Formats: sequence, C-alpha cells, structure tokens
Amino acid sequence: MRYTLLLLLAACHHGSSAPTPPACTRVADHVAGLLPKDDAAHAGNVRDAFAAHCAKDAWGADARDCMLATLSLHDGHHCKDKLSSSQRAALDGDLAELDKKRAMKLPAACLAYRTAVERLTSCPQMPQASRDALRQSMEAAVKMWEATPPNERRGMVDGCKAAVEAINQSSAAICGW
Repeated sequence: MRYTLLLLLAACHHGSSAPTPPACTRVADHVAGLLPKDDAAHAGNVRDAFAAHCAKDAWGADARDCMLATLSLHDGHHCKDKLSSSQRAALDGDLAELDKKRAMKLPAACLAYRTAVERLTSCPQMPQASRDALRQSMEAAVKMWEATPPNERRGMVDGCKAAVEAINQSSAAICGW
C-alpha cells in the first residue's frame, strides 16, 4: 500500500508542468501603461507591437515576467536581454518604425517648411554654403520636432509659418520663383 501511494504521488508530481507564462496581452497592456500619457495612439501602437511580437516570436516566461515586473521605462531595458537576438531585433525594428511615424506627424506648416527648404536647396543660384546651412538648420529642426511631445507641437506652427515666408522671399529674390 505504501508503494502504491508513493507511486501515485510521484506520478502526480512527475506530470506537473511549469507555470503558464503571463499572457502576451497582459504584458503588452502593462508596457503601454508605462508610456507617457500624451499620445494614446502611439501607446496603442506600441502595445500592439509588444502583443504581436510576444505571441508570434514565442517570448519565454522569463522575458514576460521581467516586463510585468518593470515599474518604469527606465528600469525595463534589461528585460530585452531575455529575448533572443532575432526576437529583440524584430521588436526593436517595429518600435523604431513606430517612433519614425510618430515623429512625422507634424503640423502642416512644418511640413511646408521642410518642403520649402528642400526646394530652395535645389536652386542653382543659391550659394553652396547657404544650401549647407539650410540643410543643417532643417536637420536641427527635425530633431527638435522629434523630441517635442505631440501635444506640444502646436506651438511650433507659428515658427514654421514664419520660416516658410522667409524662405519664399529668399527663393523669389535668389531663384526667381
């Protein structure tokens, strides 16, 4: 009888499996909750990317548990170390693309400024040093735009409008447009 009981206990214990890892949607919801609250659409896109990659790339329980234990965006970077290099690369590629799309959501006046600079820098009468300075100025402006939270970008509209007017005057005087 003792041996039967021991065999039953051993069989029950032997058949047990590792705990189920947290659901990918739970991990993704948690990560989205850590993002700044100023851009709900971006947070939703990041959430969707995490959920999709977690499920598609079969993230392990250790990576999922780590992400759920993360309390801020600043302490969670070590969780990516628990992903394989291909899993990490796939996620990082999609996140970079989301950041790029987010940065491009600029006010129409700023997009017009970018277009005006591109047009003026193609003017053959414009001195090369001036073209280079315009390009550098535009690169700096784009970096500033990308660093500005979307809810604060409305303040850039007046500056972009003034820049477009200045460029249009320059292009009329120099290039005859």
